[in-house]
Amino acid sequence: MPAKTITANKFKFKFVQGREHILFYVGMFLAYLLFVGLIVLYSRNIEEKVLLELKFDSEQSFNTIYMALSESDEKALAAMEDKNIYAVGVYSADGRLYKGLGEAPAILPIEHLIENMEDGQDSTLGVYIVNETEKTIDYFRLSRLNVAFGIGGLGVYDIPEIVYVKTDGTEYLMTIKSVKVSVFVGIVALSVLFLVIFNVYNSNRAYKKEIARNENLVKLGTAVRTLTHEIKNPLSAITIQTGLLHKLLPEEYTPDLEVIDHEVTRITNLTNRVSEFLKNPIGGPVEIELVSFLTDLVRLFKQNIRLDFSGINMITVLFDADRARSVFENLIKNATESCEDRDAQVEVKVKKKKDRVFIDVMDRGDGISEEAMEKIFDPFFTTKIHGSGIGLAISNQFIKAAGGKLSLTPREGGGTVVEVELPYLAASTGEA
Repeated sequence: MPAKTITANKFKFKFVQGREHILFYVGMFLAYLLFVGLIVLYSRNIEEKVLLELKFDSEQSFNTIYMALSESDEKALAAMEDKNIYAVGVYSADGRLYKGLGEAPAILPIEHLIENMEDGQDSTLGVYIVNETEKTIDYFRLSRLNVAFGIGGLGVYDIPEIVYVKTDGTEYLMTIKSVKVSVFVGIVALSVLFLVIFNVYNSNRAYKKEIARNENLVKLGTAVRTLTHEIKNPLSAITIQTGLLHKLLPEEYTPDLEVIDHEVTRITNLTNRVSEFLKNPIGGPVEIELVSFLTDLVRLFKQNIRLDFSGINMITVLFDADRARSVFENLIKNATESCEDRDAQVEVKVKKKKDRVFIDVMDRGDGISEEAMEKIFDPFFTTKIHGSGIGLAISNQFIKAAGGKLSLTPREGGGTVVEVELPYLAASTGEA
């Protein structure tokens, strides 16, 4: 196979793989619309079937009553009662009664007949007017076919004789109501089913991501343990040698040696932080009073950082002290470095909801793109020029180990909100 074909196939595979969830959502949405359409179509077919049956029954009733009428009015009235028919009649073109029984009106409301014809009903096949209040149905049909008609201001028409039947509509209305209820229940059930499918898919997708992340961490751990050991040995040798050079070389070489010392320290710190990431993140949890803890912490920064404790004087969480310092120092530092050309306007806000504490570290920096947001907790992923990308990954591990949650969201008006959610210690100690 040509190299270009292989490259194109790989690109197509990556394109589909990267947009698998979008294709799934679109496919499910189209399937949902299809099933809803089928339900609605099925309900309309049932309504049409019921309507045709009603027309057939009305015609049959009229014929039966008409035959009985040829013998006597009493037999015709008995046939009407037997078939739940309230009235039958034959009318002239202008709606005047020729012959009628029961509740047949002297004058037909022709304008209602025309309105229903204009709504799409075929007068030659029968026109229905449903009265839901009285639960009756007025059935009209022209006694001659293929003749258009109208009346008065509605137009000039040639109206032939009209057959009229008024029948009990209780059963019809109940059937239509049950069909509508069935459609509603069907659509609700279908919606619930699709929501469950979406939920299962999203959970499975998140689970796959978590498995992939854990697999990467295992691989990373194996590699880092070896690399850390191999890196620290030469670093120790370099540190010893630079110490000797500081003593032996003239002072003019001191700036160069300090560069070496700085880079060695930076690499040592990085290996230590990676080791921290791979070790048990729980540490030794102790009670930490957040108001004083954060107040002391922000003093270490040169920037003006606003603190908002929402009227809280004291609030306690259970967290390893060193890890808590590492987490919040890293988050505040990231916020202060979120832009280069202006003040990031960093603000730390603490609030309490029920048994949870929320610490928001907010800035007015450049923000984080959607693509970067998906990888923000991956080890060694960073958007900074100078940075290892391990800080947020470590912070996330430490917060999870403390029973909390770390999340990043865009801030309204620009910037980022980093929210740390932790269990409120009073929830387990019985404090009010």
